[in-house]
Formats: sequence, structure tokens, C-alpha cells
Amino acid sequence: VLTGIHLGHWGRDLEPKRRFGDMLEELIARTHSVRFRISSLEPNEVDKKVIDLVAESDRVCPHLHVPLQSGDDATLGRMRRVYRTPWYTKVIKDFHERVPNGTWGADVMVGFPGEDERAFEQSYRFLESIPFTYLHVFPYSQRRGTEASSMPDQIHPQVKRARSQRLIELSDMRRAEHAEKRLGQTLKVLIEGRRVGGRLRGYSECYVPVTLDGDDSWMNQLLPVQISAVTNGIAVGRVCE
Repeated sequence: VLTGIHLGHWGRDLEPKRRFGDMLEELIARTHSVRFRISSLEPNEVDKKVIDLVAESDRVCPHLHVPLQSGDDATLGRMRRVYRTPWYTKVIKDFHERVPNGTWGADVMVGFPGEDERAFEQSYRFLESIPFTYLHVFPYSQRRGTEASSMPDQIHPQVKRARSQRLIELSDMRRAEHAEKRLGQTLKVLIEGRRVGGRLRGYSECYVPVTLDGDDSWMNQLLPVQISAVTNGIAVGRVCE
């Protein structure tokens, strides 16, 4: 997994300047058996080269995680985000045009100061309108000394909890739909450990959690697993001989 603080800033301090896609391209060229998964990139960092590499290389997982934070432009402005919802819509559209069965995750924050009911409903409707796969939902938490902590119109914790729950339910629905589309398919699953109860567990290239029966010799291996059932967004399968 390619991960880091401000991962998409890679190459800005080099001369001549380079971009994250250049590094990913070199990693693919210099390795032969590594499967790469990209962690969080900002919307303005997901350029054509990154999308093309995800679409064209069978060693880059067809999965991006791109923070949104809010689907309300006024809230994004108070957050000092450099993008707005039209830009985010374009990026996710470009990705799905090149990677039709790709996975798209997003971070969303609820209860940022000044996020009234209208703003939250606007954010919720925006999320309903875009083809995301899952959400990481966070309630805003005050941090002493930050600009946001002294902003007016702080949101009550109970309101933040209720909003978080609505988004989690939306995310659960999308995640389950994503997994159910894989019924009958054979996915490449990296076996990472065991679930409580003893079954092996891992993630497919399209970030579907998968469980299966097997022994410890399969740990840390990429295996072809045929999906036979899905329960609560988790796929169940067996290794193809």
C-alpha cells in the first residue's frame, strides 16, 4: 500500500518537479510481482496519468480513496479546501469512465462549524448523486488553537451523531451493493489473517473484504477466490484450483 502524509505531494521538492503518477509508473516498471494499492489522494492530485495507470496496469488495484469532507460548497470554503463539488464530480466521473468497475472511497466530515441542516442535506444529496463505493465518516472534533475551534455556530454532539449515522447507513448500502456485484466472479485476494471464528480473511483488488476456509500456508499470498455469497458487505468464497 502506497501511503503517507500528503502522498500526492511526492515529487514537488525535486528538480525538475515530478508528480505522484511518475513515481507509480516507475514502481510498476521496476517490479514484477508486487500488487500496489494507492491510499488517500486529494481530488486535485488524481490526474489523468494516475487514472490511466490504474486503468491499464493489472498490478495497480482499481481502487482510489479520495477525501471529499463535505458535499456542500459553502462548508468546503470554510474548511479552506482548494476544490468544490463540480471538481470532485469531474474527477470521479473521469475515473469511472476509465475504470468502470473501480472502487471509490471518500472521507466525509459532519458537524463542521456552521454546517446547518440545509448544508448537511445538500452534502447528503450530493453523495447520493455520485458513484462512490464506501465512506469513512468522521464527526468534527474541536482542537484547541485551530481556527475552526473558535468559529461560531458549533454543532451539538447529538446532531453530529445523528448525521454520522445517516451517512454510515448510506455507506453500508453502497458497500453491500459493491460486494454483491462480485457474486460468481473470481477475485484476486491477498490473505491477511483470520477472522474471529477461524476463517481466513483478506481484501480483493477491488477492496471487497473476503473470507474463506483454508490453512496458514495461504497467509500473505494472492489467491484466486470465487465468490459464492455476500453477507453484510463481506464476500464468502473458495480458492479456485
